[in-house]
Amino acid sequence: MQRFEVIQMREDLWSVMYQGQTLYQYTTEEEARWAALALATNACETGSQASVVITPSGMSDAV
Repeated sequence: MQRFEVIQMREDLWSVMYQGQTLYQYTTEEEARWAALALATNACETGSQASVVITPSGMSDAV
């Protein structure tokens, strides 16, 4: 299973991560969510299972 994470790094910076690596960075949560969902969709279309996890603001230290 591929797991894509959307994590707020600071107020105006959201990261899309996979296996601990930052793939993309965006200035809005919405853009980051769409990117993560697109990555998950692509993974599913190639026969893999995928999930998207969104870490709320203030909880990125716990990840």
